[in-house]
Amino acid sequence: YRVLNVSRNADRMEIKSAYRTLSRKYHPDGILQRNDGILPGRCNSMDDVREEWERIKLSYEILMDRKLRVRYDRNSALADPAAAVGRAALGTIGWGLSGVGKGLIEVGKMALNQKKSK
Repeated sequence: YRVLNVSRNADRMEIKSAYRTLSRKYHPDGILQRNDGILPGRCNSMDDVREEWERIKLSYEILMDRKLRVRYDRNSALADPAAAVGRAALGTIGWGLSGVGKGLIEVGKMALNQKKSK
């Protein structure tokens, strides 16, 4: 997720868009064709560019394949349980806050309806 700079709940279109953007920037053939001598990101040599391109390509392949993505998410949760619990807690808090907001809106609607009926 970090390599492609997408969120954990990114859909296939977001992942594909991020991949295409990074492909234009880091693909070794594109850099050789531009021939401007400017290397992308923190790359200091063409070897660094190739390594970064491989990371981008591998990340894209993992996140676009549903089974690989589930396996990756499961393994990252096992490797860092604290981060997984933190993500789950933030998701729950977000869900709870949206529920409170919806509840307040409904209470407001009920109050307006009661006032109109009087």
